[in-house]
Amino acid sequence: MLAELEHGAPPVSIDFDDSGSWLVTQDAAHALRVWKPADNGASIITRQASSFWNTAFSAGFLLLGSLDQGYEVVRLPEAIPLGPVLHHGVPTRREAPTGFAGWTRFAAGEGIALTYDGSRAVRFWQVSTAVDAEPVGDGRPTQIHAAALDRTGRQVALATGAGDVRILPMGEQPLLLPGAPGEPAFIGHLAPVTAVRFDRTGDAVASGSLDGSVRIWEAATGAPRPFFSSHVDGAVHDLVFSPDGQQLASASRGIVMVIDTQSGALLAQTAIQSSQPQLAVGPQGDVIYVAGDRGGLTRWVWRGGVIENMLTLDAGVTRVALSPDGRFLVVADGARRIRLIDAGFGESLGSPRLVPAAVDRLWFSAKGDRVIAQAGLWVHTFSTAAGELDYLATRRLSRSPVALQPLGDRASVLTITGVSRPSLSKINLLSPLTADMQQLSPPSMSDLEAMIGLTLTDWGEPRTLN
Repeated sequence: MLAELEHGAPPVSIDFDDSGSWLVTQDAAHALRVWKPADNGASIITRQASSFWNTAFSAGFLLLGSLDQGYEVVRLPEAIPLGPVLHHGVPTRREAPTGFAGWTRFAAGEGIALTYDGSRAVRFWQVSTAVDAEPVGDGRPTQIHAAALDRTGRQVALATGAGDVRILPMGEQPLLLPGAPGEPAFIGHLAPVTAVRFDRTGDAVASGSLDGSVRIWEAATGAPRPFFSSHVDGAVHDLVFSPDGQQLASASRGIVMVIDTQSGALLAQTAIQSSQPQLAVGPQGDVIYVAGDRGGLTRWVWRGGVIENMLTLDAGVTRVALSPDGRFLVVADGARRIRLIDAGFGESLGSPRLVPAAVDRLWFSAKGDRVIAQAGLWVHTFSTAAGELDYLATRRLSRSPVALQPLGDRASVLTITGVSRPSLSKINLLSPLTADMQQLSPPSMSDLEAMIGLTLTDWGEPRTLN
């Protein structure tokens, strides 16, 4: 016998790479391990999640991840993570018994990764296999798990897999906060950060973690406020400050809670059912909208304890944003449609608009006369002046952003080309499609399509190759 490999629960998946040098196992408790059997069965990677893991080996690299946690590229045999975490997201109507299982394909030589959610969406990612980041205390690069820009695009908050948040002005190389060499200046979370948001002034940052903890940080000093709040049911999926910054709402799959941002005191909470909830808050801070609750849109008046199902769509509600005056909502569904909604009556205004990919983020402009939607590489701008969504312009980015912040006719776009090397650019939201139309070279795309047996239509739908 060469080795005996142990899990804490019965194994449900065992796979070798093509060379037989590496073994990937996962158990019924969603613990994943990567082993090198030739080295006495040593486990070099261990991960824990709440859903099924997907893995793909390619040319000395490993793509691993899950739909709820995201995907990462790891270099073997050092187990060094490369590039940012790729967040595909969970389909709106997938049920927990399926394990949220999708699949992945990976072509390291071409720098291309593919993720599929088992429902409708196939996403292609451009990934880096270069180690270009400075190491932290254990000698490995700092991996960015989430990021946010303030409303002016002048500050960036970078949240890491080590559980800390680093807040720096853009223009500096945001790798480490001041402190001991190779270490963050403050203790943050005890698990990877899953969400991070600025308040409207840019003075505070909220973060939520895989272990359900919530923290608020002072942007000026980078120090966390002296309290923890926590979701008892698991990972934090979204955060939103009230307009005055006095309250913070956070959402896990089963709970939305509101805390006081100065003391951390719990002010209210309510139960939801959502695989990937997303929040919007009213202009007075007392109304919270929850996209994805039971597949629809829920309105919660938390001060009065009133909760109601406001909108149900066949394809589910995945994203929501509220106009600054609170009169209109814009929602996205699982069929890639965007709708303008009367916030008072819950009625659709005009026809829905179709976009080429699943919507990642929605915003209203400061005046409420425009809606901006980011869907993968695409950034769409619509006018609401006529009381419905009218198309204005579309931009295609060269790389998927980790954060985007509209401001007037322009937007700040944050991308990460390595593990922890952010790059900030500005785009004009109303300019026509010109230089941003960067396509993969035909040989690279053809090779990838042949490998997976799929291609994409003009609208981003997967189609089997003949």
